[in-house]
Amino acid sequence: IGFFWGEASDDDVMWHSGTEPSSGNQISEITPKTPGSFYILIKIEPLQPKEYTVTLTKTSADVSITQGNSAYSLAGATYNVYEGKAVTHCHHCGKPMVRRVDSRSEKPVTWKCSACGYFLPLPDEDFKRRVFLLQQRLADKPLLAEKEEGEIPVASMEARRLTNEIYRRLDSGNFSEDELVTLALQCAAENYQAIASTQHITERITAALLHAGPLSAFDRTLFERTVSEIHLTRKGEIILKLQNGVFIGEGDSP
Repeated sequence: IGFFWGEASDDDVMWHSGTEPSSGNQISEITPKTPGSFYILIKIEPLQPKEYTVTLTKTSADVSITQGNSAYSLAGATYNVYEGKAVTHCHHCGKPMVRRVDSRSEKPVTWKCSACGYFLPLPDEDFKRRVFLLQQRLADKPLLAEKEEGEIPVASMEARRLTNEIYRRLDSGNFSEDELVTLALQCAAENYQAIASTQHITERITAALLHAGPLSAFDRTLFERTVSEIHLTRKGEIILKLQNGVFIGEGDSP
């Protein structure tokens, strides 16, 4: 049992855990256990969205202050409801940023990082337009999504744990050569698996961009299949972080 990882129903790609062709969680061709085996792809329909009603009240401990006070009015305010993890992040500290609206302000829409305090006034239409321009540039030049050789990071938490364990044993002086060799081989296998996974994601992103072709409008489906985060910088620049870790910014060379 595993998760289908292909782009089309006839793609022979699965995310699964096993010992072949390597050990652990992996993305690979589906390898049958016995000759003549076959696999069945079962499509699971997503749950239908539900509708909810939300009532917001702005008040104070002293009702005499808020009663009839226009400063406590919610008129003209805009609210968004999001599902899943935050998409917009602070490029300085990496933490999520929150969209805030103050209809009384000259620049009502502001994005703020609650972790480091950075905030950026950014109108919604300007935000959407600039994100689309980045997506449009990616679709025009899909190779921008590919990493430079030697740039692929090792992202495996297990590899980091094994590396720390090697250093711990070396520092303690309580180890055998065979134990260290075993840990080193396990660490190398984890790193190779992480690199192979990143390369697969890069190939999938590039294929999606090539398939999309030139864009005349923002493509939400393409965005969800290629981008993991939107970053806002201290200089007010917008950067897209792709799902393979590559950053595409407005200041990059075209």
